[in-house]
Amino acid sequence: LQAGAFAVKGESSGIAHGRTHWLELDSYTSKSLESALIRAWVQYPISDDCFYYSVGMHLLGMPDIELNRIGISEVDALDVISGFIYFLLIDQPRNLDAGHTFHPRPDSVHFQLSRERCTRYEDDDFFYNPYGYWRLNAVG
Repeated sequence: LQAGAFAVKGESSGIAHGRTHWLELDSYTSKSLESALIRAWVQYPISDDCFYYSVGMHLLGMPDIELNRIGISEVDALDVISGFIYFLLIDQPRNLDAGHTFHPRPDSVHFQLSRERCTRYEDDDFFYNPYGYWRLNAVG
Protein backbone atom coordinates (compact mmCIF):
# COMPACT_ATOMS: atom_id res chain seq x y z
CA LEU A 1 0.00 0.00 0.00
CA GLN A 2 2.80 2.41 0.80
CA ALA A 3 4.19 1.64 -2.66
CA GLY A 4 0.94 2.83 -4.29
CA ALA A 5 -1.65 0.03 -4.30
CA PHE A 6 -5.25 1.31 -4.35
CA ALA A 7 -7.05 -1.39 -2.36
CA VAL A 8 -6.83 -4.90 -0.91
CA LYS A 9 -9.68 -7.38 -0.55
CA GLY A 10 -9.66 -10.40 1.72
CA GLU A 11 -11.73 -12.95 -0.19
CA SER A 12 -12.08 -15.13 2.91
CA SER A 13 -14.14 -12.54 4.77
CA GLY A 14 -15.73 -10.66 1.88
CA ILE A 15 -14.35 -7.34 3.10
CA ALA A 16 -12.61 -4.84 0.85
CA HIS A 17 -10.84 -1.74 2.11
CA GLY A 18 -9.42 1.11 0.12
CA ARG A 19 -5.84 2.28 0.51
CA THR A 20 -6.69 5.05 2.99
CA HIS A 21 -8.58 2.68 5.29
CA TRP A 22 -5.77 0.07 5.27
CA LEU A 23 -3.25 2.74 6.18
CA GLU A 24 -5.53 3.93 9.00
CA LEU A 25 -5.82 0.34 10.28
CA ASP A 26 -2.04 0.02 10.14
CA SER A 27 -1.56 3.15 12.23
CA TYR A 28 -4.26 1.92 14.65
CA THR A 29 -2.39 -1.32 15.43
CA SER A 30 -0.14 0.43 17.93
CA LYS A 31 -3.23 1.42 19.97
CA SER A 32 -5.23 -1.81 19.66
CA LEU A 33 -4.00 -4.65 17.51
CA GLU A 34 -7.16 -6.64 18.25
CA SER A 35 -9.46 -3.84 17.08
CA ALA A 36 -7.42 -3.35 13.92
CA LEU A 37 -7.55 -7.09 13.12
CA ILE A 38 -11.30 -7.28 13.73
CA ARG A 39 -11.98 -4.19 11.63
CA ALA A 40 -9.76 -5.52 8.85
CA TRP A 41 -11.00 -9.11 8.59
CA VAL A 42 -14.27 -9.81 10.43
CA GLN A 43 -17.70 -8.97 9.06
CA TYR A 44 -20.78 -8.88 11.32
CA PRO A 45 -23.67 -8.94 11.95
CA ILE A 46 -24.76 -10.86 8.89
CA SER A 47 -28.19 -12.45 9.15
CA ASP A 48 -30.30 -15.27 7.82
CA ASP A 49 -33.71 -16.54 8.96
CA CYS A 50 -32.37 -18.01 12.21
CA PHE A 51 -29.12 -16.29 13.18
CA TYR A 52 -27.01 -13.20 13.25
CA TYR A 53 -23.44 -14.29 12.62
CA SER A 54 -19.89 -13.29 11.82
CA VAL A 55 -17.56 -14.26 8.97
CA GLY A 56 -13.79 -14.01 8.97
CA MET A 57 -12.75 -15.19 12.44
CA HIS A 58 -11.02 -18.17 10.81
CA LEU A 59 -8.47 -15.65 9.51
CA LEU A 60 -7.61 -15.00 13.17
CA GLY A 61 -7.55 -18.71 14.07
CA MET A 62 -10.87 -18.68 15.94
CA PRO A 63 -14.49 -19.81 15.60
CA ASP A 64 -17.06 -17.40 14.23
CA ILE A 65 -20.08 -16.38 16.28
CA GLU A 66 -23.76 -17.25 15.75
CA LEU A 67 -26.45 -15.51 17.74
CA ASN A 68 -29.99 -16.90 17.74
CA ARG A 69 -32.25 -14.16 16.31
CA ILE A 70 -35.27 -14.88 18.49
CA GLY A 71 -36.07 -11.69 20.41
CA ILE A 72 -32.77 -9.98 19.44
CA SER A 73 -32.62 -6.77 17.41
CA GLU A 74 -29.82 -6.11 14.93
CA VAL A 75 -28.47 -3.38 17.22
CA ASP A 76 -28.35 -5.80 20.17
CA ALA A 77 -26.79 -8.47 17.93
CA LEU A 78 -24.03 -6.05 16.97
CA ASP A 79 -23.33 -5.36 20.65
CA VAL A 80 -23.33 -9.04 21.69
CA ILE A 81 -21.28 -10.35 18.76
CA SER A 82 -18.80 -7.51 19.06
CA GLY A 83 -18.45 -8.06 22.80
CA PHE A 84 -17.89 -11.79 22.38
CA ILE A 85 -15.33 -11.32 19.58
CA TYR A 86 -13.34 -8.86 21.71
CA PHE A 87 -13.62 -11.24 24.67
CA LEU A 88 -12.17 -14.07 22.55
CA LEU A 89 -9.31 -12.00 21.14
CA ILE A 90 -8.34 -9.95 24.19
CA ASP A 91 -9.02 -12.32 27.09
CA GLN A 92 -8.18 -15.48 25.11
CA PRO A 93 -10.10 -17.73 27.52
CA ARG A 94 -8.52 -21.19 27.70
CA ASN A 95 -11.33 -22.99 29.56
CA LEU A 96 -14.34 -21.73 27.60
CA ASP A 97 -16.77 -24.57 26.97
CA ALA A 98 -20.30 -25.40 25.86
CA GLY A 99 -22.80 -24.60 28.60
CA HIS A 100 -20.89 -21.57 29.86
CA THR A 101 -22.63 -18.21 29.69
CA PHE A 102 -21.60 -14.80 28.38
CA HIS A 103 -23.01 -11.31 28.76
CA PRO A 104 -21.40 -8.18 27.30
CA ARG A 105 -22.40 -5.98 30.27
CA PRO A 106 -23.57 -6.70 33.82
CA ASP A 107 -27.11 -5.52 33.01
CA SER A 108 -27.50 -7.39 29.71
CA VAL A 109 -29.16 -10.66 28.78
CA HIS A 110 -27.07 -13.79 29.41
CA PHE A 111 -26.27 -16.12 26.52
CA GLN A 112 -25.48 -19.80 26.84
CA LEU A 113 -22.68 -21.10 24.61
CA SER A 114 -22.57 -24.16 22.43
CA ARG A 115 -19.98 -25.27 19.88
CA GLU A 116 -21.14 -25.97 16.35
CA ARG A 117 -19.48 -27.16 13.16
CA CYS A 118 -19.47 -24.79 10.23
CA THR A 119 -22.26 -26.05 7.98
CA ARG A 120 -23.22 -22.70 6.47
CA TYR A 121 -20.45 -22.99 3.85
CA GLU A 122 -18.86 -25.93 2.04
CA ASP A 123 -15.36 -26.77 3.27
CA ASP A 124 -13.79 -25.45 0.05
CA ASP A 125 -15.62 -22.10 0.30
CA PHE A 126 -13.58 -18.99 1.19
CA PHE A 127 -15.96 -18.28 4.11
CA TYR A 128 -15.76 -21.79 5.59
CA ASN A 129 -14.47 -21.73 9.16
CA PRO A 130 -12.66 -24.95 10.15
CA TYR A 131 -12.85 -23.83 13.80
CA GLY A 132 -16.67 -23.80 13.62
CA TYR A 133 -18.93 -21.45 15.54
CA TRP A 134 -19.68 -20.39 19.05
CA ARG A 135 -23.48 -20.31 19.13
CA LEU A 136 -25.06 -17.94 21.68
CA ASN A 137 -28.63 -18.52 22.82
CA ALA A 138 -30.38 -16.10 25.18
CA VAL A 139 -31.25 -17.58 28.57
CA GLY A 140 -33.44 -16.30 31.38
